[in-house]
Amino acid sequence: MEPDSILFCRAEDKYTVLYTAEGEHVADLTIEDLAATLPEDMFLRIHRSALVNLSVVRDLTSVDGGRFLVTLKDSAGTKLYASRAGARLLREKLGF
Repeated sequence: MEPDSILFCRAEDKYTVLYTAEGEHVADLTIEDLAATLPEDMFLRIHRSALVNLSVVRDLTSVDGGRFLVTLKDSAGTKLYASRAGARLLREKLGF
């Protein structure tokens, strides 16, 4: 699978689900192992269980209790939670 076709990845136990415009694909890798195989300049770990393709990030919004929502540019307007550290890194990378 080409990295630019991946919108985001979510950890599910010892597997990682890769989300693309065409659907979901399960990888027999931890999210940490998968992250090591993807281009660092294209993907960012925004939460311990989420990895996002930087080119599809639309917005970063602060919500209750110091949590952050990342909105994607996909047709569904997918929203992912980011940790404070993940949000800080996202701001640095994308200038939000």
